[in-house]
Amino acid sequence: MLLGGTMRLVALIGKGGSVFNAAMTVLGKEVDLHSVVIYNHLFKPGSKAIRDKTHFIKMNDVFYRRLHRLIKPVRKDAIVFSWFNKIMPPWFFRLDYRAYNQHPSLLPAFQGLNAWQQALNYGVKITGSTIHEMTENVDCGKIILQDALRIDSRHPVENRHLLFNLQVNQFVEFIRTRAWE
Repeated sequence: MLLGGTMRLVALIGKGGSVFNAAMTVLGKEVDLHSVVIYNHLFKPGSKAIRDKTHFIKMNDVFYRRLHRLIKPVRKDAIVFSWFNKIMPPWFFRLDYRAYNQHPSLLPAFQGLNAWQQALNYGVKITGSTIHEMTENVDCGKIILQDALRIDSRHPVENRHLLFNLQVNQFVEFIRTRAWE
């Protein structure tokens, strides 16, 4: 736990993982990273500290059993998800830890997969990112932190860059100040 110590963290990363890599670069030794579980072979761990803790698990029939064996015995303060995009099975929510997801919209709007694209298709001018407690109901847990972002549909690349920066800063703030509330 921070506030005088380090946070014991397990991270589950999906598409890309660049937000996670950037946030871990900022946080450095503030986080005692126990393991990083990846199902996407495109993820490139950003630092030696992340590489040494990374477990690539192929998304197949045994994925959740392997994940359970990996994370259950670890003493941790929290599990965080970043762009993971997979539904967790019921057993996951019965284990004794807190799990948080970073979602690329202002929940409760645009729940589920492809939230960023949903927001763009809807034509919103303001969207953002939410960190929420995970529950068995997808993207319905208690909202811990939200940050808004004004976007312009004429500049999709710039919008993505703005979302990336917003999510990195939000993740760092969450780990430093909010994960223990």
